[in-house]
Amino acid sequence: MIPPSIIMIIYALQDEQVSVGGLFIAGFAPGLLIALAMAIVNWRVCVQRDYRSREPRPTGREMLSNSIRAIPALMLVVLILVGIRFGIFTPTEASVVAVFYALVCGKWIYRTLEWKALPHIAARSALLTASV
Repeated sequence: MIPPSIIMIIYALQDEQVSVGGLFIAGFAPGLLIALAMAIVNWRVCVQRDYRSREPRPTGREMLSNSIRAIPALMLVVLILVGIRFGIFTPTEASVVAVFYALVCGKWIYRTLEWKALPHIAARSALLTASV
């Protein structure tokens, strides 16, 4: 449901009066509602089964700091949606832009990606996306 959804793209290709960008924007509210419902169910199950973390709960300052550090990664969604919505690139081109943006974030912003890991990442991605 959360954009970009392949079902939305296929639907837009079937009807000339429907735009992919419009469907992506329209998918946000239902997607967020589904995510909220899943979070509530997850919380309830965790409370009922008494799941507890071994780690102490982070402070408000730590949560704020982590949220600020996550902004570059979260901007990937904004980049994809804005690019498609305003016709800067197609959904297929958006996937390429997303990969390169993720590489930039991983290598130079978060400094967790090493070049020697890329062949393994590419191979694993190919295995996970290959149709059988």
